[in-house]
Amino acid sequence: MMYFKLFLTTLIAGAVIVASVSLAGIEAPSPGVYTERPSTISLFFVALIYIVALTIVSAIAKMMKTNIFYNGVRLLKHRVNSQVKGAALTNIMLTNTLLTIITLGFYYPWAKVRLSAFFAEALSVTSTSSLDDFVQNESGKIGATGAEVGEFFDIGFSLGG
Repeated sequence: MMYFKLFLTTLIAGAVIVASVSLAGIEAPSPGVYTERPSTISLFFVALIYIVALTIVSAIAKMMKTNIFYNGVRLLKHRVNSQVKGAALTNIMLTNTLLTIITLGFYYPWAKVRLSAFFAEALSVTSTSSLDDFVQNESGKIGATGAEVGEFFDIGFSLGG
């Protein structure tokens, strides 16, 4: 079902692009026939519509992938829930893309932070017992290999504190 929705969205985006190209008056030249070149403004609008359509398709695909992945995560009795909404993600991705283009790339770090904050806000954990008990029970189960590899790469990982 997910692939069908993605296919349908891509098909609609393609139809929007084809319609915008035909409305802009861009056509394939016939041999021996003089055709007017499309104006710069019409090419600009075709490129803008292309960027918007591509961003919408990308946002819907990212939303589906994120929800399917995180809604499938289980950790003993604990579940991770993802409630990413397509319209909100599309809005963020469109504004991020347009602001990055307008600022010639200077907005990109802020766009990444904004998108990461959106995804973090959409995630939640449903637990049937205390998470402190879970951490305490699992911290004693670290094997020698895991501890040595962690020490070798000098990786520190913390969930708070």
